[in-house]
Amino acid sequence: MRYIICEDSIKVDEEKVEDIKDWLILKNIHDVCSFHGLASFYRRFIQNFSSIIAPITECMKRENFQLIDATNRSFILIKEKLSFVPILILSNFDKLFEVECDASIIRIGVVLS
Repeated sequence: MRYIICEDSIKVDEEKVEDIKDWLILKNIHDVCSFHGLASFYRRFIQNFSSIIAPITECMKRENFQLIDATNRSFILIKEKLSFVPILILSNFDKLFEVECDASIIRIGVVLS
């Protein structure tokens, strides 16, 4: 996995994003874990990522693998969000900054905008 780093920005690797978008369905726990890992690598490009992926994370914790509607909705939403990812640019320290926080039961994420 990789990012595309330019002189003034950071972008997703379009080839990997295509792999995520082409993923048809989560069939088993191996698919769930693989998708979770690949999508998590690009978490910085998806606002509220930890909240969106929470059903998939919970699915990985269950002893008896079972996909539920929330898991499938999360899967589809992440694929959609990665279809229109932003390009991250370097900060302009002449402007004001804003801090946004996102938390779930197991993680906290913070974005400095």
